[in-house]
Amino acid sequence: MRMTYIYTLADPINGQIRYVGKANNIKKTLSCHLTSSNLIKSSYKNSWIKGLQNLGVNPIIEIIDEVLFDEWESWEQYWISQIKSWGFKLTNLTNGGDTVIPDVKYGEENYNYNHTVSDDMIMKLINEGYSQKEIAYKYCSNL
Repeated sequence: MRMTYIYTLADPINGQIRYVGKANNIKKTLSCHLTSSNLIKSSYKNSWIKGLQNLGVNPIIEIIDEVLFDEWESWEQYWISQIKSWGFKLTNLTNGGDTVIPDVKYGEENYNYNHTVSDDMIMKLINEGYSQKEIAYKYCSNL
């Protein structure tokens, strides 16, 4: 039986879990999360990781489950839901179990674009533990 892992990324400063994912190779997965070529992609997770790196630290990766490879999608969804129910503000863009990459439009192409919101403001809120949904509702008037 082929197995895979469900893991978390946590803030080493406050211990808060910020991301849940699936990995076949934990060391390689963490390395990928930390590479500059990956971090140039715009996401809340990457902004959070860059913020940590600016403080001289990296997220802590921890395996929370070992599951059958054919069942990882449902287990990732379960763990994301469970960890959110415990009050952790995750940076995951989806509910898990999928590889769908949203068609993200940046800047003025995005109808939610707000000229008054800077990256620094968003990073501050992320570092304070606000979820992406809370930030979106705060700054996107048409939600």
